[in-house]
Amino acid sequence: MAMIQVEAPGQLQEFLDVLGRRRWQVLLPLAFFMTLGVCFATLVPRKYIVTTQVELRENRFDAGDRTKVIASTTLREADNAPYQIKALARIRNVVDQLKGWTDYTALSPQDQHAYLLSLQDDIEVTMPRRLKSQGSTFVTISFRHTEPVRAFEFLRDLRTAWIEQEVERDRNRLAAEFQGLMREKDQLQKEIAAQERDFSQLRSNYNISPTQPSPSANQVRSEDPLFARLNDHETELITARIEEGTLSASLEGLRSELDGVPESLLERSVQAGDDHAEELSTLAGQIANKRAELQRYGRQHSRHQSLNVEIVELEERVDGLNESVSQGEVLEQWLPNPAHAALKNQLRATQIQHAGVIGRVRLLEDAVAIELEEAEERQDVYRQVREKTAGIARLVSVLDELEGRLQYKKQVMDIMNGPTGNPFQITQEVVVPKEATEPDPWLIIAISLVLGLALGLGGAMLSEYSRNCFRGAGDISGVMIVPVLGVVNHIRTRGAQRRLHLRRALVGTSSAVVMGSFLFVTWAWGWNQELLSTRVLDSIEGFRDLFR
Repeated sequence: MAMIQVEAPGQLQEFLDVLGRRRWQVLLPLAFFMTLGVCFATLVPRKYIVTTQVELRENRFDAGDRTKVIASTTLREADNAPYQIKALARIRNVVDQLKGWTDYTALSPQDQHAYLLSLQDDIEVTMPRRLKSQGSTFVTISFRHTEPVRAFEFLRDLRTAWIEQEVERDRNRLAAEFQGLMREKDQLQKEIAAQERDFSQLRSNYNISPTQPSPSANQVRSEDPLFARLNDHETELITARIEEGTLSASLEGLRSELDGVPESLLERSVQAGDDHAEELSTLAGQIANKRAELQRYGRQHSRHQSLNVEIVELEERVDGLNESVSQGEVLEQWLPNPAHAALKNQLRATQIQHAGVIGRVRLLEDAVAIELEEAEERQDVYRQVREKTAGIARLVSVLDELEGRLQYKKQVMDIMNGPTGNPFQITQEVVVPKEATEPDPWLIIAISLVLGLALGLGGAMLSEYSRNCFRGAGDISGVMIVPVLGVVNHIRTRGAQRRLHLRRALVGTSSAVVMGSFLFVTWAWGWNQELLSTRVLDSIEGFRDLFR
């Protein structure tokens, strides 16, 4: 007898059999998710997107040197535009200026802060990366909101506030820099005036002519009268000292010569008698020779004293011989020596001249000493003059450079305050949107369809394959040795069959009631809100607020 073996069904057939047995387990989650998707797509707030675009040009101001140009601060800080536009303080100012936002003004400070944060999240700022060779950049600002008019007003005012504040900031910065330069100029002018007053006072104190060029000036400068006077006095002092030395030598010679010339000359007349004439003549010659020799020695010389003694002895002998004249009479008479008188007069005149020269030397020495002190002090004065002249010239140079910067800053301010000073150009205006852009209801329904189908299939497969049992003749024939001709399906009693139908009816009815309630509330909210209570409407609005 041939054995009959039951063949196992294919995987697709087995999958279709499972879906057939558990179709309601798949369709029920699908229906739930479809219902939730439809309700969510209807109730979720529609958001309108408004967009504007601003071109930020580069304002370049030529400073006179083509290699040095200054770009506006706004463009140099363009990378910070997203942070500047989305600044919470700027958003608060814009919302405060919009008087129609009563829902915002009615909130508490904490809730207002949260509201502003939600607005900040709905703002999107995009801008391409600007290259150094590019002269402008484009800033695109987008804003999402559930009310198109509010979105239009808010984005328009936010863009205007950003542009005005940035332009005003550049203008205020230039004005502040200009005022700072003006204050610096005033201080510099005051300092120059003070330096010039000190310089004039210094010239006046030391009698320096204001028309005389300063030592550091590149002009022909006449000699200071003090130094000219000092040079003259030093020359005169040298001449006077030479003259004083000459006169001193002359005096010394005259004194020496005067000492060698007697004041008076002895004149003798011999009368007849024993007059010892020859001896007296010899003694007179010796005395004359001794006196001549005496003139060659100074008063401190030892020979000078011995000669004086010898002369005295010879004169005593002469006196003795004169007294011993026996025959005749010798008459003697002392007469003034004319040579001695002439030398004495010459010596007196030279002494007077020498005293005058010494007095003049002392006067010149005192004058030169005083003028040297004044000249040393004047050197310090001229050092101060050089320093003050250089300082004033340096301050004047700084003032000239500052004047140039002021003129340039004034030109930049005039440009910035004019129509060409605004670096912003609106390339796309804000327009009130006609249709909501997000969320897409068909996308929500498609996602709910996929989620419901995935959950239903997953639940059905899990329920089917999580049980440890035989699902058909193929499963039994795979483990049985004997041939399997068929299987007997699950046998239910009438009571079990009624309980099964009742359970299915209860689940289906409750599911239909729940889904119908969701759909009814959604329909009533959209087309006839009078059918819903205030509590339900408040709950729906609270739900919608989560997605605003």
